[in-house]
Amino acid sequence: MFLFDLTADTPQDLAVEMGRIPVHHLPGVAVQIARHTACPDCVRNASRFIEDAITAAWLSQAAELTLGQYRDVIVNAYYVSLFRLALHSDSSIDHLIAAAHVIQRAYAKHPYLADR
Repeated sequence: MFLFDLTADTPQDLAVEMGRIPVHHLPGVAVQIARHTACPDCVRNASRFIEDAITAAWLSQAAELTLGQYRDVIVNAYYVSLFRLALHSDSSIDHLIAAAHVIQRAYAKHPYLADR
């Protein structure tokens, strides 16, 4: 369950993939891509890193939500921050657990989930 089709080969394919990011996060993602002069492969790697970190965060806590629901909450609220984190860490597996901890803390502080 990735936001991007990791097999896309052309800039046009990447543009279609970008359409899968929540609309309210597109400007922030575009700024991060420009700031980091991120190539299409970097964007794809960042997307995969985010998905893997969300899955790791969900697996390592007693989540009341399904993985899909948990992912939707995180992606809709924190995608740009996670994208920036992925680019800064070069989407390295070494940073995956740290990213999962960031996600868990963000989920615990999420305003719509505070009364659970």
